[in-house]
Amino acid sequence: IEDDMHLYIIDDFITTHNSFGAILSCAEPSLDPEFKACFLRTNLDDFKAGGGLIDSIKQAYGNSVHFTTSKKPRATFKNGAFIECMHVADQTLKALEDDFKGTQYDMIYFDELTNFNWLTFCFLFSRNRGTAKWTNKMRATTNPKKNHWVRDFIDWYVGIDGQIIPEREGVVRYFFNAGR
Repeated sequence: IEDDMHLYIIDDFITTHNSFGAILSCAEPSLDPEFKACFLRTNLDDFKAGGGLIDSIKQAYGNSVHFTTSKKPRATFKNGAFIECMHVADQTLKALEDDFKGTQYDMIYFDELTNFNWLTFCFLFSRNRGTAKWTNKMRATTNPKKNHWVRDFIDWYVGIDGQIIPEREGVVRYFFNAGR
């Protein structure tokens, strides 16, 4: 989104943010009753605030989802597929292990990736192991800062001007995490 405020306009001239695109990316996969998505923020109130992610999910899917609001707000589709909203305030390994013990998601979405540390990002790869037909997707919104691990991670794709290098857009690259 090439706007200083990262806004864009959808139907009926409603202004929204790039997170709305992530919400819509669940539309097709949610047709599979096994599909499980997890949207992450570092603050739970960001989900619940007026105009936050929960309001955006309601706006996008309307009556086709049932909401439960709790420590882990969840939008459940009529077939059982769901989008769960979790906050990760404590990014220590122990807290991550406690919070995500036994979880398996087909899609993990980091809202504002630069708010997460490298350990959290890598640990959550181990939770990206769902059973749906459309699985193993990790997505994020970000405005990478020059001296942040996210900028280093995506650096191959980004030119000196800060824009995506056209011939590298969509190219799949592999990486491994040496050590832990």
